[in-house]
Amino acid sequence: MAQFIPIDGIDLKIDLEERAFDDPLSGFHPQVIQQYMDAGYNNAPKTKSERDELGLNGEWNGLESSIQFLSVQTSVKGVLRPTRYLIGRAMRDLVEDVGQMPPFPQLYSPNIVGVSLILPVELESQMYLLGQVKGDALGSGQISAAAAGGTVPAEYLKESDPLVDILRDELLEELGIDLSTLNYSNFVYFTDELELGHVGFSAVAEYLCFNDVLTSYIELVTPKILAGENLEVAGLALIPLEDPQSIRENIRIFSVHSNGEVIETFEERELRPYTEALLDEIKKSGVNSLLAHAEM
Repeated sequence: MAQFIPIDGIDLKIDLEERAFDDPLSGFHPQVIQQYMDAGYNNAPKTKSERDELGLNGEWNGLESSIQFLSVQTSVKGVLRPTRYLIGRAMRDLVEDVGQMPPFPQLYSPNIVGVSLILPVELESQMYLLGQVKGDALGSGQISAAAAGGTVPAEYLKESDPLVDILRDELLEELGIDLSTLNYSNFVYFTDELELGHVGFSAVAEYLCFNDVLTSYIELVTPKILAGENLEVAGLALIPLEDPQSIRENIRIFSVHSNGEVIETFEERELRPYTEALLDEIKKSGVNSLLAHAEM
């Protein structure tokens, strides 16, 4: 079960040496590494271009980032290291095989790390959290309550502020919005998605007008749709802040048709573990507690 954990700060060191699957000091669980090798992930293409040259489809085993020596209390401590993406996939394979989390899940997770932005929006005098319909990405077709986010490619570890830098680029890539134009908090939540082998950090922004966000999204994705490209974000979803739990029944979604037309629908969709955890946090602590972070 995924968790949202309020935090006061982050103290992460950076080690640019790859956290290799065959290094006993890397700290991966033996069963995860066995699955990684049994599935042939250690021999998978390491870049998209290598995959394409081999005429293959599907994932490649690029260098992302993970947290080794993870400690979560009022602040989060650990060491960020480059880590192959499919090590996380190996853990998800194990979870799928048994149908539930294995025992001692903390030991199984490689802690592939990501970031996300929680963004309130206003439409028709009502307040919502902006979510997205996952497209050509992990969890395709499901609803994520993050307006934007993603894992941290290893090259960002060379930057001065890798977590903020990747959040900035993901927001621009997914919604066409410049992070520097927003008022937003520090990373105030630690997210633990054990069933995915992922952990992450979430910031909260002050609200925007939804129509402005929708316009930016339309301008960004329409050329891609008309060119026949796959979208990482297949649509925008609205989570009503007056009754966040109602998203489980009818989700208001805005998407762009292949002819460029904007379509509004109400649908039932599966929720990402991240979304379930955020809804639980809102139920426990209240909407105002969530929104107050953006005003700090």
